[in-house]
Amino acid sequence: MNSKYKNLTRWNEAEFRDFAEEMGDEQLAMLEAFAIAWGKAVHVSTHPAALGRYLGPDALSGHNVERWEEVVATDIFPEGLRSEDFAQALTIALQSGATGIGFYADTFWNGQAAPMMHLDTRPDRTPENPRIWVRIKGAYRDIQDVMPVGWVRAVAVARANVAPVVAPAIVAPVKAKAKAKTKTTTAKKG
Repeated sequence: MNSKYKNLTRWNEAEFRDFAEEMGDEQLAMLEAFAIAWGKAVHVSTHPAALGRYLGPDALSGHNVERWEEVVATDIFPEGLRSEDFAQALTIALQSGATGIGFYADTFWNGQAAPMMHLDTRPDRTPENPRIWVRIKGAYRDIQDVMPVGWVRAVAVARANVAPVVAPAIVAPVKAKAKAKTKTTTAKKG
């Protein structure tokens, strides 16, 4: 077993298929926190592109291993998620450390229509300034362009109330490693 999975209670290495080795530690910690707070099963999408992708160094997708040098995005199906639960799911995702959040209203799980979420820990965003979007009938839209005013207010409240829900034993080593990686990357660029 890969050591990055030893502290996880909601996920195992096999769920990340061919990208288990490339999964970012911060991404795994965020997924763990989300699954614990959601309180029901959370499944990785079985779509081949749900984890890593090789899109070239300039493509900004969190799935792009060539840009981020690890997988920092995962497409998931939280059990029981309904469109009316998106505000709750958004709040949990932000509190769990997600920096990119997508809601997909046009997806299927086990042959049934079911909303899907994209969660990522892209390093160019923070939970206080995340990228949030929706996909409806194949069209991608910024969350504020398609949701009613009340929902946009819920997004603002969720952003303002970002407080971690994950246990420090999982997050502390991950954040320390992420800071060290950022310093190393910055030093290489300079």
